[in-house]
Amino acid sequence: MIRIENIQTNVFSKNILVKSNGECVIGDLGLAIRYDSKSHQLDLPTFTSDPVVVGTKRYLAPEILTRALNPENFSAYARADVYGLGLVFWEILSRTILHENHEVAPYKLPFEDQVPGDPTLSDMKAVVVDRGYRPVFSRALGKLLKIVPQ
Repeated sequence: MIRIENIQTNVFSKNILVKSNGECVIGDLGLAIRYDSKSHQLDLPTFTSDPVVVGTKRYLAPEILTRALNPENFSAYARADVYGLGLVFWEILSRTILHENHEVAPYKLPFEDQVPGDPTLSDMKAVVVDRGYRPVFSRALGKLLKIVPQ
């Protein structure tokens, strides 16, 4: 059995499209990596000189920012996509109305208060890797998710 798998490698909110029935799909597969499980070969994007650093800088996983990701390991790219998806979940949950008296904060990009609008890789590495910063949830959402003390 031949199984070909794909990894998006650029998961961020603008690449998640919502169909008219509410179903979400991932778009913009221009940076996608394909893995052929029979030949054990990765098909990496050819238009980039660095197969490790691919994607939208603001959503890059720490292992990409430090260039610690093994470009021959397909599952490493999948784990990096999960990091980006986590930031998308933060964006969604930060704008979720929890109850009728709950006011949500204005929309913010991940790390908006820590880096410029178009951050460099160095900007993101300083925040995500060197300082270990992660976006935080509001206190109300933290209580609901049971990630902050009651």
